[in-house]
Amino acid sequence: MIAAALRTGPPKGYQHTTLKIKSLKERTARDDGLKEERSCTVPFGKSILISPIEMLYSPVHQPGIKTEEEMRKCAKDDQGKVNLVRVTVDGVDVSDIKNYRVHSPLFNLTRPENNVQGVPAQEVQGVSDGYFVMLKPLSRGEHEIRSTGSLVGVTVEGTQNFASDVIYHIRVE
Repeated sequence: MIAAALRTGPPKGYQHTTLKIKSLKERTARDDGLKEERSCTVPFGKSILISPIEMLYSPVHQPGIKTEEEMRKCAKDDQGKVNLVRVTVDGVDVSDIKNYRVHSPLFNLTRPENNVQGVPAQEVQGVSDGYFVMLKPLSRGEHEIRSTGSLVGVTVEGTQNFASDVIYHIRVE
C-alpha cells in the first residue's frame, strides 16, 4: 500500500498540514542528529504516516551520482547501515518494524530557492529507501508517538553518522 502511494501520490481529496519546527538554518541535511518534540492536532479517523529513518538520493545529494541505478545502490547501501529503528505509540512498540522498509520508484524532486541543502533551485529525479509506518487512526484524545532511528557510516557528503529521535504529542479530535 505504501509503495503504491509513493507511485501514484496521495489519494484525491487528501490534505496535509506542514509544521514549521526549525528554521532552515537550524535544520539542514548536514545535521548529525535530530532530537525534537512536536505537537499537533489530527482529525479523528485519519491515519498517520511516520518515517523513523530514510535516505533520499539525487544528484543534489551526491553530485557524482547520476543514474537511477547509482542512486538506488547508494540509498540501499546507506539504509543497510541502520542500527536502530523504532516507533512507539503510547509506549507500545510497533511490532516487526523491519518489515516496513520501502524502496521508492524514481520520482521528480523540486528544489526551491533557499532550500535546506543550500543548492540552486532545480528539478531533479531521486529515490528514497527507508522505513515508513502507516498508523491506523487513533482514538480521540491525547497520544504520544515516538520515532527513533540511527545510521552509522552514511556516505552522503562524506562518511558520517546520523540519529533522529522525535516525540510527537498528538491530539486527536
